[in-house]
Amino acid sequence: MPISATYERALEYNNRVVELEPDQAAGYVARGLTYARRGDFEYALRDFDRAIALDAKSAIAYFNRGRVYLSKGDGERSIRDYSAAINIGRGFAYLSQGQIDNAIADYDAALQLDAKRATALFGRGTAKLKKGDASGAEDIAAAKATKPDIAAAFDQSGVQ
Repeated sequence: MPISATYERALEYNNRVVELEPDQAAGYVARGLTYARRGDFEYALRDFDRAIALDAKSAIAYFNRGRVYLSKGDGERSIRDYSAAINIGRGFAYLSQGQIDNAIADYDAALQLDAKRATALFGRGTAKLKKGDASGAEDIAAAKATKPDIAAAFDQSGVQ
């Protein structure tokens, strides 16, 4: 089977997944990867943006969006997304393992790249509260102001 036919079959499948589960980031990530592999970078970026909007802690969406930006020659955005993927993913892992200071450091680094990133604000706020720092409530409030359903995403992950 030619490669182009393989991409078309993958797109048909991924379109169906997105149609059936439009509120799940994974379908958009999968479809974005297919678009990226066939060189349709604008469609890929659109899907990775949607995945991040649905799941702001999706390190895989940030990573793959960074790959697309790099392919398009946009090194600055690529580095920003690669860094977000590392800091958010690792910060979340640290938080889930009770390594509070490490989590705060990674969330701080993510916030250096985007001071309004809801996932990093919420994660840092949660970590600060776990450490007994009441200023964590301010971070959580700022995160909720940007993304009102951010608490639900963290609740589903089991980290609170």
